[in-house]
Amino acid sequence: MTCHIMIGLVLTTFMTISLSNYRDPMSLDGQSRDWFPKRDLLDGWIGDRYPLCSDLPAKHFLKSGATYKLLGKSSQPRYHFDDPSWDGDETINRMTLSPSSNLYGLLCASSGGSCTYPSVVTLTSEINCYGFECDLDTLRVIQVAPNVFYEYVRKPCVHLAFLDNAKTVYAGSSANNFARMCGNPSEPIATTTCCTDGATDPDLLCLYTGDFVSYNTNYERCGSVDSNICDGSIGSIGDCGNCCDQKRGYNSQSTEYNFFQWTNGGCSYQVKVHLDSSVAIVHVPEVPSTIVQYVRNSVKNLNYFHVPWPTDPFLGDKLFPNIDNQCGNGTCVEQEDWTCLCDITISNSMAFTSEPADADTIRNTLKIGAFEPDYFDAGLYSNAIVHSSDSTISIFHLSSVNDYSEDTIFKLFDEFGGETIYLKNLLSTIEIGNDVNDYYTAPLRAPLVMRNPLTFFDLVKPETRDAYYETEAVIDHYMHHPNAAPFISIKLIQHIGGIANPSPAYINRVSNAFVSGSFVSNGITYGSGTLSDMKAVVAAILLDQEATANTLDADPTYGSIKEPILKVLQYLRSMEYQQNAWDRNIYYSPPGQMAQAALFAPPAQVLTLSTTISTLEGFFSLVRQGLTSASGGFGSDVLHSGSSISAGDYSDSVGYLSFSSSGTTTEQVQEIADLLTGGRLSADAITAIATRVDEEASLDTKLRLAQQIIATAPEFHTTNLHNRNGNARSPTPIQEASPDPYKAVVVLQLSGGLDSFNVLMPHTSCSSYKYYRNAREVLAYDDMLEIDNNDPDVYDCDKFGVNKRIPILKEIYDDGNG
Repeated sequence: MTCHIMIGLVLTTFMTISLSNYRDPMSLDGQSRDWFPKRDLLDGWIGDRYPLCSDLPAKHFLKSGATYKLLGKSSQPRYHFDDPSWDGDETINRMTLSPSSNLYGLLCASSGGSCTYPSVVTLTSEINCYGFECDLDTLRVIQVAPNVFYEYVRKPCVHLAFLDNAKTVYAGSSANNFARMCGNPSEPIATTTCCTDGATDPDLLCLYTGDFVSYNTNYERCGSVDSNICDGSIGSIGDCGNCCDQKRGYNSQSTEYNFFQWTNGGCSYQVKVHLDSSVAIVHVPEVPSTIVQYVRNSVKNLNYFHVPWPTDPFLGDKLFPNIDNQCGNGTCVEQEDWTCLCDITISNSMAFTSEPADADTIRNTLKIGAFEPDYFDAGLYSNAIVHSSDSTISIFHLSSVNDYSEDTIFKLFDEFGGETIYLKNLLSTIEIGNDVNDYYTAPLRAPLVMRNPLTFFDLVKPETRDAYYETEAVIDHYMHHPNAAPFISIKLIQHIGGIANPSPAYINRVSNAFVSGSFVSNGITYGSGTLSDMKAVVAAILLDQEATANTLDADPTYGSIKEPILKVLQYLRSMEYQQNAWDRNIYYSPPGQMAQAALFAPPAQVLTLSTTISTLEGFFSLVRQGLTSASGGFGSDVLHSGSSISAGDYSDSVGYLSFSSSGTTTEQVQEIADLLTGGRLSADAITAIATRVDEEASLDTKLRLAQQIIATAPEFHTTNLHNRNGNARSPTPIQEASPDPYKAVVVLQLSGGLDSFNVLMPHTSCSSYKYYRNAREVLAYDDMLEIDNNDPDVYDCDKFGVNKRIPILKEIYDDGNG
């Protein structure tokens, strides 16, 4: 799941002289994203409990919660895609607000007679439309004033992957340059096209460039000009009026440039099932010619995703059509690329026809979310009905029905009790086959049924906005996973609490605060009561008895090794680092790895003999020459010329330690030790250091020497106490080999493309070779080492081929060992 989510994460940079600087390291590109459904960690879908985009109310861009983000002088959106050539083009027909518009007033935000143009505007209540705003289904980029643009970002919502009422949409401008696919008629994803009786080239209508409408709005607009929606055979555009920027041929390479148009043609779906049980979505327009490539039944359609197939109740195997069972005994049709093409039936029904038993029943049954009832027009939903046995559950029916329906909304708490969720009373499933097909052996005797997958992307008009929403949904899903609380709690205890090996009880207490979002100590409550409230979590870490008990400092397994960067920062702060005028950054490279002891110490993973020495050299250089690269220092090479620098010469550094102390040598050493070790350096160590420091004549040299010696002390590098006994440390004994038998996993990292079809393949004389060649295309082999098939269960090939570069495999097989 994670790898599919991370697709589309791009590094954006801008150039200054010869340096590349990070501008937004988490920028997403929706066009590079995997647009298809993705499974979550609990056998559901990423997007579960999100409302359907088809349920967005009319004029949602004027409803409470609508968000507008300032683009500034550029009209190029961040969350949608517009042709970049439109930016700055004064000939583009913009969506421009009237100064009399309520929306204009909010975006202008006048103060002292001038607009202030806030960076983000979120509507706190519904506002009325003005002028042709009332004729729109949605907004994208809007112009408020010359060189002032805003982008509308609607609420997050999801789409059903398979629709039972889809219409054919097409992109293209001429009969020899177009492509069709299925579109959701409830959503504004296509442009208005109208045909008069007998017309073969439809007219393109729009109120501004980039005006997208739903099927019903297309129908109404055509009616207003005495024409009709074009039939499903249309694939061109005639008159484009003021919408000619949207009249363009179909672009199969850069699909983001395409504009789709509505037709009245129906559109159905099939699924293409791969050998590994993954499926691809196939669109079947009413006129099934020239279909968009990524939803076409083609070997080039590689947009497979995994679905939760039912399993055999006795064997536990997945039940799905594949070439090994003749595509479900003929339920589906075998394709040349060894896949099975299956017709499907889409079913939508209400889940509950009467009051559900309890909250768990609702949460376990309903997976499709809903918008808050107040988000819709007043009166659409009736007043809440409180559940008869659980007052935390509210039920909302459509006022026109006043009974359970697919549109009934349940309001309740999530499993953690801190977040309110809204769920729609809808079950959507897809079915393959029927109950009489002999593919379904007893005791099933039923079609293969699974949930209709959910996705954030509309395949007709995928947007970067949806990549952001999907990423947020994945992170939210991770946070709600049962393992998230203890995993994150351990990491936070180690980094915030400074305890490398917290006890299970400590982890449990912090986990409880993470889940509940609340922590109580000495009668004071920390946190808001919502999942992962960091105020509660940090309080649970710092105020826990294991974090505050002084006696634990004496436990050698308590505390932790300080992280390298924390040691450097502590040293700089304690020794009063003073910046020079040209100081801009601290440059520090963390060290490598070393073997672990029985106890876990995360910072010890970056310790080696080499990096331990280089770290100490960095501290010594910091004391003697300041923050510079000289003598292995932590600083940059901006100023250092490479020549030798004397101790106390800070002219080549970007900063230096300005710490000073008075009193006796012992008192000065004690003060430095208190700052760097928290008072954990023993009295004997203080005396020994002071004795050595007193051997120096110069006061400055004494101070620098004390700073360097204490930087080598274990008490500085760790957070627990150290008891010196004067004995030499015993060397770690060599581990003897275990006499017990064991199995070792050996991983071979092979460079190149040594996959299964590059090792063993059907021989050219085999009837299956054509399927292999179709699947491998230019990668297919025809020059191979021939071997005989001795397996009677493999009946369609007498001979197979082995890659000629691995002749040892043929020898092993021919000798009867393979």
